[in-house]
Amino acid sequence: MPGDARPVVDERDGLITFLGQQRYVLKLSAYGLTDDQARARPTRSSLSLGGLIKHVATTEQGWIDRIRGLPEAGSEQAYVEGFTMHDHETLADILGRYDEVAKATDAYAAEVDLDRPVPVPPDVPWFPKDVDAWSTRWVLLHVIEETARHAGHADMLREHIDGATAFEKFRYITLPRLQPVFVTAVMLSAILTSASIQFVYILTNGGPSDRTMIFPVLSYNLALGGAQRLGMGATVSLFFFPVLVVFIIFLTRRMLREKGE
Repeated sequence: MPGDARPVVDERDGLITFLGQQRYVLKLSAYGLTDDQARARPTRSSLSLGGLIKHVATTEQGWIDRIRGLPEAGSEQAYVEGFTMHDHETLADILGRYDEVAKATDAYAAEVDLDRPVPVPPDVPWFPKDVDAWSTRWVLLHVIEETARHAGHADMLREHIDGATAFEKFRYITLPRLQPVFVTAVMLSAILTSASIQFVYILTNGGPSDRTMIFPVLSYNLALGGAQRLGMGATVSLFFFPVLVVFIIFLTRRMLREKGE
């Protein structure tokens, strides 16, 4: 998943897509950590990265249960426990449960009426007293807000664990994953550009001031243009040919290696 959410087609798609994007950013903060690192409390608070993800999953599930009108099960002790990654818990288990919660949320959000009222519990001190009910739309927006806020907390925890900032995660995690696609695209562009003399020649002929000049157009202009320097044009083509062969060999080997893997 890229750094930004994809374009959305409507309101419902936007809610689901942006919630998924924030989940991805939150889980990315735990990428590559061991269970002990995820369980560590690197700041002066008692918060761990594994416990934070566990809490976000529980919170999301709780809000969806509230929309459905299911009885709320929990206590102050359970709330505190929801922030704790115990010794018997693994990061894979916590992330797996989060994925299950996300899948259930997305499936429900895809069908539920966004205007469906969600009663405000009167016994929760931090909930408003002058509002009788939220809409399902509001609840989903609130879950996005909660997830995004905790994703920021997760970034700070990760930086305290091993110093991995958002830039470093992009450089060492996201970018290496994009490398095969990037290299293949560059190689194919170079090969196709060498065979696309007609587009550049017809549209710009290498101009203005040779800013769009490519080897095939340069070779053609030298050999058959006004200069009529056949030898120079042939030399340019001969020089570019081994470069093109290297590109083709490199790309072919890479594609065969990836196919074998």
